[in-house]
Amino acid sequence: FRKSFMTDFDVIITGSGPAGTTLASYLSKMNLKTLIFDKSVFPRDKVCGESISPGALNVLNEIGIKNEFESINVEKVLGVSFTTPDQSCATLYYPDKNYGYAISRRQLDKLLLDNARKQNGITSIEGFTLKNINIEKDKVIISGEKERQIKTFTGKILVGADGRYSTTAKLLNLYKQGIETGRHVYVATLENARELKNTLELEILNKKYQYIFSKQYGELASIGVVINDPKFNKRDMNKEEFIKLIHKSDSLRPRFDNVKFETQLKGICLQNYSLKSLVDNRVIFIGDTTGYIDPITGEGMYRAFKSAKYASETIFEAFAKDDFSKNSLMPYQQKLYNEFVSIYNFIKIAVLFTTNESISNFVIKNISSAEKLGEKIAALQGALAPGKDLFSGDTSKLLFSLFRSQLSQYVFGR
Repeated sequence: FRKSFMTDFDVIITGSGPAGTTLASYLSKMNLKTLIFDKSVFPRDKVCGESISPGALNVLNEIGIKNEFESINVEKVLGVSFTTPDQSCATLYYPDKNYGYAISRRQLDKLLLDNARKQNGITSIEGFTLKNINIEKDKVIISGEKERQIKTFTGKILVGADGRYSTTAKLLNLYKQGIETGRHVYVATLENARELKNTLELEILNKKYQYIFSKQYGELASIGVVINDPKFNKRDMNKEEFIKLIHKSDSLRPRFDNVKFETQLKGICLQNYSLKSLVDNRVIFIGDTTGYIDPITGEGMYRAFKSAKYASETIFEAFAKDDFSKNSLMPYQQKLYNEFVSIYNFIKIAVLFTTNESISNFVIKNISSAEKLGEKIAALQGALAPGKDLFSGDTSKLLFSLFRSQLSQYVFGR
């Protein structure tokens, strides 16, 4: 191996996914010299992130990329549809005619990375494997390998945006080993899917299998199969088995009876994962690296974009004060907690909802009669309302009214 010269930057970002590239675009507006790198070579496929909520689009509008979606083949997503084990169905549309987009990760990553590369002060490297990190008093030093050459770079602050198995976090001893939950998801984009809606669709077959899918473009559909089974052996999963799992659903079988794989089959274990801290001296973590990963609603991009925005604000303040200590960066962590803790309380409820057939049948069968409650859930899923809204006194009254109405029908036959 040959060692290259040292190059100085203001900010170094590990990971060129949605969070990292969005942050780079924000930082370019602040005239900060930024290095962003990734171990992958683009375009690349990822296991999830095939849709963007209306709330996420609002963030992208701030970096001047929202209109770019009109020039590529993507479909608008108008809301979310649910199907329960007894085949009860309900569709909740985003309020005020808001919409998101269904888009493959290959398209989205390229769009965001191309946008970042166009900005002033940004250097992008692909196929770079991070090997070492040193946090010193006045700088961060990182080194890695590209094409059998060791490269070393310095910066004032390091941003970990390299996903849930973050090498950055592991090298800094900030990674917490995830706890196995017995919950897995497998995702692929399939050709020749039929009768696709302009909504994100969630079908609950039973407590063991759920499906999350969306129309991508034409007859392309991205579909994820969620498996709740502690005895599941990932070595048994292949393309043939994946199709068999989809065909377990009577409603999905005719819609996916003659499909072909447009992408590779990808899967992960949905284990509980977190970091010891989202900030440290001269270090910030964003995107999936923070541990805010949502396998229920399909909404993950909003967290990537919003954490990038919050990080840019904190980084700008750190440069203004010339203070990159953990204490100085802590407001970023607090912002994320305030934004997403309520969302994850909702996710705990959503997991219960998707793995309990009686609850899912009851809620979806009656949600159409609770219009205001449905609007709240749609706004939450679309990242158009804060998570705490679902736990407000107003929402509690709506839930109580729904259950009282159904109890009355049960007792008095009304």
